[in-house]
Amino acid sequence: MLSISICYGRNGDVRYVYIGSIDGDKKFTIQMENENRGSVYSGRDIKSDAFFCNYFSKFNCIISYDIVFAVPKDIDESTIQWEFNNKLYEVVAKNKKLKILGKNFSELYVIKGPKNTFVDYVAYPSVQMKYIYSKNDGLLGFGYYKNDHFFWSVSEKGFGAK
Repeated sequence: MLSISICYGRNGDVRYVYIGSIDGDKKFTIQMENENRGSVYSGRDIKSDAFFCNYFSKFNCIISYDIVFAVPKDIDESTIQWEFNNKLYEVVAKNKKLKILGKNFSELYVIKGPKNTFVDYVAYPSVQMKYIYSKNDGLLGFGYYKNDHFFWSVSEKGFGAK
């Protein structure tokens, strides 16, 4: 069984870990080195710079080569869609419940995101992204919109949690 915890780096930076399989062979790590900057690691050794929305932004966001995600900090039942960096996000389901790696989650949003080019660490033609998000628990999973292969959070909280 996987243990779920927040990972802290050497300098107190926060890491969010997402795995694509139980043996952890496909993994993403979002590392926040400070409020605005950090890194995303694909697998064990591919690193890209990451930029985060600051405290004053209306969004929780991460922008990197490997993952682009933005959600309004005040997302609620009336939120249907939003634009961030000229990219459209849309809520396709809300108030969902899900059991992820033995832990129950509720009040989830399923978000259809902009097209992205990462597919198993190789650049392919753009594919539509899907995100599973909770206001309390953050970004719990992400993957390709028309595919069940997802990267699931194994951290105590996902990126963007309260």
